[in-house]
Amino acid sequence: MDKVLFVLRKGCEEMREDFTSPLFESELVCDCILALRKIKKEKYKMVVLDMGMDRICGLDLLKILRSNPNNHHLKIIVTARNYNYKYIQECFFQGADFFIKFPFPIADIERIYGNLKDLDDYVDLEAIARYNRFEWLTQI
Repeated sequence: MDKVLFVLRKGCEEMREDFTSPLFESELVCDCILALRKIKKEKYKMVVLDMGMDRICGLDLLKILRSNPNNHHLKIIVTARNYNYKYIQECFFQGADFFIKFPFPIADIERIYGNLKDLDDYVDLEAIARYNRFEWLTQI
């Protein structure tokens, strides 16, 4: 079963029951440092990032995640309470895949997850070309 990591703002522990789904295994953390440790240890399919976090803001965490080639497979959903166009644009520029408004129903995440599962059989040639140890694709 695929794993989805929810990295939400402080005080999100009481929302844990709201983010359970029969489609995937979900984990909820309220700290960016803990999230980075979990992502390093475990393989997640999706990460839901809240832009209104403490210590390290969501945009900084997004930059850290996308700067590591080991995380290229992650689909990152950005969530925020406000629709700040420039901020959302910057998130997409830094590598976010989706944006949804916070708070969100788990059905939205399940819908995105279902669409990603449908695309699992396809190969992302850009990811292969960028993150492999071979010089040419013919050597794969």
